[in-house]
Amino acid sequence: MKALINCSNHPSENWGEEQKNGFEEIIDVAFPQISPSEEDILDISNSLAKKLLFIVKELQKKHPLIEVCLYIAGEQAVTTITSVIVAQEKPLIHIVTATTQRNVTYLPSGEKVAKFEFGLWRDIPLFCLLH
Repeated sequence: MKALINCSNHPSENWGEEQKNGFEEIIDVAFPQISPSEEDILDISNSLAKKLLFIVKELQKKHPLIEVCLYIAGEQAVTTITSVIVAQEKPLIHIVTATTQRNVTYLPSGEKVAKFEFGLWRDIPLFCLLH
């Protein structure tokens, strides 16, 4: 069994089937709203990591052989710090990112419209940074 924890502000109910493909379970966790003036990103990252690790623990209790993937998308510093904390605690979890094809159209008004099409899930090999 394979599960994805989607920690972003992009609920999986709005994803296409291609993006959901391969996961028997997807758990949505809202990424916290972070002000640009926020200075306490370590506390936010630790709190978010603790919440995500709890979800991982519960999934592993329910399904001992489950493969867990974690997608974190949001403010870059918190995303990076949280990913490293989780990878240190649970090195067998796959930290992943979504790749997309960006299609840009320029309207006659000069307005730029960008549409993103899901490509694939890509592993982020954080383990190589932690050893």
